[in-house]
Amino acid sequence: MAKEVSSVVGLGSEGGFEEIVAEGQEPAEFWELLGGKAPYANDKRLQQVVLDHEPRLFECSNKTGRFIVSEVAQFTQDDLSQDDVMLLDTWDQLFLWIGKEANEVERKEAVVTSQEYLRTHPGDRDPDTPIVLIKQGFEPP
Repeated sequence: MAKEVSSVVGLGSEGGFEEIVAEGQEPAEFWELLGGKAPYANDKRLQQVVLDHEPRLFECSNKTGRFIVSEVAQFTQDDLSQDDVMLLDTWDQLFLWIGKEANEVERKEAVVTSQEYLRTHPGDRDPDTPIVLIKQGFEPP
């Protein structure tokens, strides 16, 4: 892609040249032409090849008197249970959807479980994967 961009940018300019520079090894002139070096998004998760991971949904409940996490197969939005906490794994983030009627045990245990889930996942997950808490009724658009 860089070569494509450089060929388009170079159109119409006389005597220009292209130089391939590895990220992190840019010369000072490079940054000067861009107005100075500034922080940019370079988190290690952004550098990973995006793998095709299907989202997974888990119900976190203690309705039996014991805290149990069970996977919901072929889920839809209708599977969200307002008296439980639901864990949605989208690979690059975990979402804990907290139902209006979820009790304190479910809320606390779901957070602990999501952290343990990342730590023990066989896919060697990034332990810094964001865990986003979302309360029922306050979902983003």
